[in-house]
Amino acid sequence: MTQIKEALGEWPCEDGIVASWAKHTRGEVQAQRSMLESHDNFFEEKLAEFKTEMQSRIDDFKETLQSYGEDIAILKKTVLQGSASDPEAPSKVRVPKPKGFNGNRNAKELENFLCDIKQFFKAAHVPNGEKVSITSMYLTGDAKLWWRTRMEDNVELGKPWITTWETLKKELKDQFLPTNTAWVAREALKRLKHAGTVREYVKEFSSLMLDIKNMSKEDKLFNFMSGLQGWAQMELWRQGVRDLPATMAAADCLMDYKMGGAISTTQRPKSDGGKKAKAEGKASKKPGWKK
Repeated sequence: MTQIKEALGEWPCEDGIVASWAKHTRGEVQAQRSMLESHDNFFEEKLAEFKTEMQSRIDDFKETLQSYGEDIAILKKTVLQGSASDPEAPSKVRVPKPKGFNGNRNAKELENFLCDIKQFFKAAHVPNGEKVSITSMYLTGDAKLWWRTRMEDNVELGKPWITTWETLKKELKDQFLPTNTAWVAREALKRLKHAGTVREYVKEFSSLMLDIKNMSKEDKLFNFMSGLQGWAQMELWRQGVRDLPATMAAADCLMDYKMGGAISTTQRPKSDGGKKAKAEGKASKKPGWKK
């Protein structure tokens, strides 16, 4: 009530000036209303500007989300494609580059090259569409010359293009893999004899077996034992070996045992004359010699 009185002023006591006071009061009320309406308009304008700004920001945010959604879709597609070609996660280890193939007609060299390239594709996550071109980069010498000629024949003679890794692998084998590899290996096996150390014999025998695919286990064991020197054969039979892996492992131990005996014999001092040391050296060469 006190605030109303302060806003309207003192109430006139005389009747003559009531009309004047009422008019003045109406003017004050109108001024207050105008001021309030002005404030309302100001707030409405600010509110409209705020709504416009917020709508603009919302639209920008939606566009940004849409852009992120497209990027995520592309990334997801790439990851799925990588997973389809290789289920394993990409490795951070640096993948060593395979050694090139120079066209040497050697079965082991070609098979090793193809194996290394295959492992490289897997470790480096090479897409199927790039395997042929990448393999051609590791062909050197006669192999590179063959590849260039093959590409020229595609154009001049209308030969089909090599577009898949399996096709390229087959043509490399047809071109550079000897057709008589197994036969040559069998001929070499017939001539193989234990002339040096047992380890050298085991290594050469194992290398030949890689080129002979259809030999039975019994024949492998027979050929291995037949090429050994007599003392080695007797020691292995004494140990009761029955299969090739066990025989080759026992032969490795026998080699170390035999070489150790020979070295210890040659290093024996001849203080009591050479006859005793010589006799011990001869005894060490007998089958079944023990320390």
